Amino acid sequence: MSAVEQTTNVPVEGIESKSTIQKKLKSGDCKLLDKVDGKAEFWKCFYKVVFNNETEKETGFVCCTKRKTFMAYTYNTGSSHLSRHKCMLVPRKSKSSMLSFVTKKNKSLPNNVMNECKEKCIKFVCQDIHPMDIVSGPGFKDLASYLIKVGSQFGQIDVDDLLPHPTTISRNLIKNSDAKREQLFISIKPFLIANMVSATTDMWTDNYKKRSYIALTLHFIDNWKLKNYSVYTGQFPVDEKKTGENIKKCFKQFFVAWDMIPGEVNPLSKVIWVTDQGSNIKKALEQNTRVNCAAHMISNILKATFDNKFISGEDGKSVTVPIFKLIQASKALVGYMKRTGDNNKISKTLIQELEIRWNTRLLMLMSIEEQFQEIKDLYKEEPHRFYDIDIILLKKIIDFLKPFKHATDELEGDTYPTIHKVILYKAKLEKHLKSYLQVTTTNEYNITIHNNNDETEISCSVILNALAKHALSVVEEKFKIHQVHEFACFLWPKFKSLRMLPNESKIRITNEVSLALLKYELNRINAQEGADSLGTASHNEDFEEWEDNLSQSIPLNSLQEIQVYQNDISPKIDNVMLWWEQNNLKFPLLSQLAQKILGIPASSASSERCFSTAGRIIEKRRTNLKGETVDSLMFLHDYYKKQQLVSACPTE
Repeated sequence: MSAVEQTTNVPVEGIESKSTIQKKLKSGDCKLLDKVDGKAEFWKCFYKVVFNNETEKETGFVCCTKRKTFMAYTYNTGSSHLSRHKCMLVPRKSKSSMLSFVTKKNKSLPNNVMNECKEKCIKFVCQDIHPMDIVSGPGFKDLASYLIKVGSQFGQIDVDDLLPHPTTISRNLIKNSDAKREQLFISIKPFLIANMVSATTDMWTDNYKKRSYIALTLHFIDNWKLKNYSVYTGQFPVDEKKTGENIKKCFKQFFVAWDMIPGEVNPLSKVIWVTDQGSNIKKALEQNTRVNCAAHMISNILKATFDNKFISGEDGKSVTVPIFKLIQASKALVGYMKRTGDNNKISKTLIQELEIRWNTRLLMLMSIEEQFQEIKDLYKEEPHRFYDIDIILLKKIIDFLKPFKHATDELEGDTYPTIHKVILYKAKLEKHLKSYLQVTTTNEYNITIHNNNDETEISCSVILNALAKHALSVVEEKFKIHQVHEFACFLWPKFKSLRMLPNESKIRITNEVSLALLKYELNRINAQEGADSLGTASHNEDFEEWEDNLSQSIPLNSLQEIQVYQNDISPKIDNVMLWWEQNNLKFPLLSQLAQKILGIPASSASSERCFSTAGRIIEKRRTNLKGETVDSLMFLHDYYKKQQLVSACPTE
């Protein structure tokens, strides 16, 4: 801003202040004069601001035609500052040719230009040590497009005059994040106040300074489209323990700081939480509605099923000992090949099992199966490396584990509804495990168990039978079904009969849904009474009984609506969101419940995925980033990614 622009708020003798003139312009006491007699070039970019009377006396100000900024213009100020104004920078090309240059996508460029561009990209990734795929990233492309646009408008300029200093970017990063977060929260607040939002959360510790971070992702349905936003990735105070009380305080501070739910004493109670089963998280949310992450439940089931104490047996005589030996030998092989670099001698690298990663045991066994012949050829002089890996048993364990991975993969999604499938996947896993309970010994593959001097042969079906029995008991203990899961399955029209559940459960769930709908019905009655008290009835109420208005029909009560829904024979489609979008007017109470329930994710994977991004942000050369900077980077990364998806699918 020029010195003249900065001082225009200060009244000059005989001239009113800029703010006064702006107010008079709004009230009509002043007006913009677009026909100016001056011959100077800058008058093409400015209006004169004059008093709205017969004399059209000048106010001492002009207004930019593009940016609508006010600038002083009197005998004392002169006009040189108007000539230097941004709008006076003359583009190199006409507007039409500039737009053609910027927007044309298939323009054929000379080979020498294309080759030079390749050279510049190679220099860019090598000189600044960037990954090669940075040039295909949407952020880089957006910046490159802007630079092309600037060049087409203003010709060749010094890049240092255009690009901001890193400190400027850092300083404005948080401001930018806060502005966009506030804008986003304006759209989310109505859903929060209406109890239509769910949240996932998780905690993570960086690998360098061991600082802890807590993530918060909000999920809701807007216009029957599933939305989720990573709204917070806060650094946990270094001087506080990660207790339930401190986690609760952290969440409350965030909700209060952004005034998410004005006047609410316990804002956390307005949200349905989906988390892992960590004792501190459970303690923090014990007074609120919390649902176990389905993916974590499945992971815990597998961990308990393959617990070393069970599969090895106390005395080493358990029928599942071959499984124990198989897994231990597989881990040892993968670890050895990684340490020695022998992974590079086979077609594909073996995958290592990691306890913190879901289903990596299955991935490890599958990678061994795929490369087993190469492994045998590689270690033909050292057969002890794979001696305890029985390839037949390995394949059967892979088949045993695959349905668990399929369930996890499906339930950890966050771009489509998942909560309505939790009960179904539990039933499917139980059916899968029960298929192993029928032992067949005819033509069965046997495995020899060596115990001291004894040798015992046992069939694979017996081994898997024992494993499946144990797994079924673990599923019963650890796969806890919440009311949210039951409601969600009932709200999927294809499975509203709940055939996978016993009759007493069906009756209980229907009754509980009725109670939930009764609250919506009471709200509807209260809202109608409030509208009537305000006198919003039709002016033609004398003839209301004869009006042809379908909306005036008496709405169904909650019990009637459930009965009609249960007897509805309209086509059932897999896309549950689309079904409710098409039928929400037919079932107004149930659709409110569906909007609340179906927006809840089955797992907390959304928040866990945040930390994959955080690991790329907080790397070895960026360990001194402040917590608020990390939070802003994480928020904007998710925000721009969602904006890109909206741009790619404008109909949504």
